Amino acid sequence: MFGNKLSVVVMFGALTACGGSGEDSDGPQYSGDATRVFSASSDWQSLLARDPDALSETELKEAYLGLALSEYSGSTELVNLTPELAIKFIYLMRSYSPYGDIVNVFPEDLGEIGVQYYDHSGVSADSTKNNSIDTTVACSGLNDQNNVAYSGSFSDGVGLLKQNFHGCAVLISKYLTGESLAFVTPYLEHDYGDRQRYQPFATSFTENLVIDQNYGPDNEHNYSYQLIGFTGSYPAAVKGNVYETAMVVRRSDEQGYEALKVLKETYGGGPEVKDSFSGGLAIKGYGSVLVSTADVSDVFKGTSASGLVLTGRYGVKARFTSMAGGLHVLDMDNDGDGIYDDRVVFSMNLYTASATPEIPFLRFEFDRQATPLRSLRQVKLPPTLLYELEWEGGYELGGVLVLSPPVYRDLDTPKDDLELEIIWRNNGEIIAEGADLLELPSNLFTDISGITVEVAISDGTTRIVSLPLDTFWLQFH
Repeated sequence: MFGNKLSVVVMFGALTACGGSGEDSDGPQYSGDATRVFSASSDWQSLLARDPDALSETELKEAYLGLALSEYSGSTELVNLTPELAIKFIYLMRSYSPYGDIVNVFPEDLGEIGVQYYDHSGVSADSTKNNSIDTTVACSGLNDQNNVAYSGSFSDGVGLLKQNFHGCAVLISKYLTGESLAFVTPYLEHDYGDRQRYQPFATSFTENLVIDQNYGPDNEHNYSYQLIGFTGSYPAAVKGNVYETAMVVRRSDEQGYEALKVLKETYGGGPEVKDSFSGGLAIKGYGSVLVSTADVSDVFKGTSASGLVLTGRYGVKARFTSMAGGLHVLDMDNDGDGIYDDRVVFSMNLYTASATPEIPFLRFEFDRQATPLRSLRQVKLPPTLLYELEWEGGYELGGVLVLSPPVYRDLDTPKDDLELEIIWRNNGEIIAEGADLLELPSNLFTDISGITVEVAISDGTTRIVSLPLDTFWLQFH
């Protein structure tokens, strides 16, 4: 997946509370705008018509925010939020693929493109130098005949770079065609005494970039994605990065979708800076939600969990919390009274083979019957394995096999109350004498090639079983 802030006044000032609760005055009151959550400056068109070289980055963002909003053909009224819709919007925020396409489109990558070709354009990382650019180079690091043309100028390392892409591969099976403007700024990364090092960041602006998606054995699956708006990043004030996006994405086939993302995301990269989110998302055919940061410290104590809140009409909210170990929790405030009522727990833990009762895998196809929400009071969080199993050191012929102590936890059960089982197998058959041992004695096996080990962890309600660890690599050491 995943993942920040400069001049949010222009972009997000329009997302502040400014109205009543909507049509139904008997429903719970909510101070957000229930009909139009996105708006642009009145002079965005005149800004867009001006020479971009004469505009600041803030003015460019204002112009392209207006363009994105004007190009979006769906409704931006707040949705009647349900768990099913919440999952769609979460996918939109996390992967820009609200309909669960096999391959996702990440418009945030466009901001990286101006940086990716920074060196190829001949721009010096020394911010004291000025450069005029007019060149065509092969697409970066790719063994193809496609190219990208650059033109523009830099002053003190900051400048506007026009990019004209001709089928450049930007990700596996994705090819970029069209023009964009990259506003490139080198930020001081480290100070090495007499030598300063700058890391370039870029905001990309486009009126029509196209990503052609081809995949399958014979490239039989072909889709085109049209991108309109801007996206970019820059360093956070303390630590981490800020990402800003105001972009429309359309998929150009009969089953394609259209979505709008107007969002500021801050990823702290450490405990000193918390992740934060603000803005809005919209999907054609559904409507929009507001996005904000969720404080989950009072709910999931002792974790570094990050949470976001989606808000629909009448203040109905969905709170999505990602926790270590691949656990994700969706809480629903069904009536907008500020109190979360129901919960469902999802897993994306790649180290877990099974769970009893089964924990649903986080996916687009939310089925209320297959993955029912339950009252918060009825939901117990399952244990989770934080890292895959691994061996402690190597193996000496005739010696013991040693499993590194598994790292696991349960957010609402003390570790002393969890039950840990260690299960050794020889060619699939359980070695009863090895039960719960970290070290398997050499007298319990003659050949390590058939030995596997797995762990099971139970909190009294849910029992999870890890993927088995085999001895394949130990046979070569």
